[in-house]
Amino acid sequence: MTNSNPNLELRDLLKLAAFVSVYSPHVIESPRELPAAALEQYWHASRNRNHSWIRRLQPRPSSPTSAKHLCWNQTRRLVTEVFVSEVLTRVWTSVLVASDRRQAIRYAEPIARSVLVGHLEARRCCLELMVNGADVPLHELIELDRIRRRAERWTDVLLGPLVRQYPVSEFAFDTQRAADFARDLAGRGPSHLVWTLVLAGVQLAFADDRPGGPVVDSPQAAQPSGVTSKGGSLPTSSAGLVSDVASDQLAIVQAILACFPADAFTEDGVFKSLVHLRASRSGAVSDRQPELDFSGLPAVTDLTEMAPQRPPGSPPPAGISFRQLRKRWPPR
Repeated sequence: MTNSNPNLELRDLLKLAAFVSVYSPHVIESPRELPAAALEQYWHASRNRNHSWIRRLQPRPSSPTSAKHLCWNQTRRLVTEVFVSEVLTRVWTSVLVASDRRQAIRYAEPIARSVLVGHLEARRCCLELMVNGADVPLHELIELDRIRRRAERWTDVLLGPLVRQYPVSEFAFDTQRAADFARDLAGRGPSHLVWTLVLAGVQLAFADDRPGGPVVDSPQAAQPSGVTSKGGSLPTSSAGLVSDVASDQLAIVQAILACFPADAFTEDGVFKSLVHLRASRSGAVSDRQPELDFSGLPAVTDLTEMAPQRPPGSPPPAGISFRQLRKRWPPR
């Protein structure tokens, strides 16, 4: 990975999580196989990011007061990033698992679960630091805990429609809460208007305190019941990404977008509506078996003659193998 400055912020990851939730059927219902290169990039970048987080969260020897203050400021940003990034990790994991289960295959699910396990390990390190960190100011702990709980609630908001349609409830923090949010959102009118408000609510809930930050009119209308904005904004110093994982976060974003099929977008690069997409796909994937005339073809007595034959001794087609991934991408 290069050390370029991707200019990403935590709010960008949350906005992507919201878009993934809204347009998840574009991926789940796609008749095309998810691109292996994009899944490989997602796994590799996520593994590097998770390893970097865990390494930086390990206990360190005592240091002078000034050094402790600087170290805690950096650690606070890291802990915030772990909690907020988990929203996208859980939503995207649910989409990949739902895609596999809809097609009755195991293709992307192992990669998605591997990434989530690594993220959960980083989360565990954050919680241990908050519980056992003797030098952590109490008011900082309270603020971090608010951000954690807010990220959990918004995860359940975005997972609500997925939990309602697919067997992915295990990825919600509170299954009942996710189901309640799904019913709440479904009863608020046209889906495109509802999700416009949800996106505005996400931006408001995790807005930073800098001048020129996002301002959303009527914040109560922009959020489902049970999700409030009081006390949940990101600290000014926590709005950006930790520098040593910024390039990995950018690679993760690129990999997720690359998994959306080309027919999910209009010529202007805008997501098609689900109704439009299903209509356009209906011509390519017919629900009826086509009626073909085989009268002019020679009879086939052995069905094995119709199957494509591999040359003798040739290996079977290769899939996505964790062993091959680890050989190709050794740990940094």
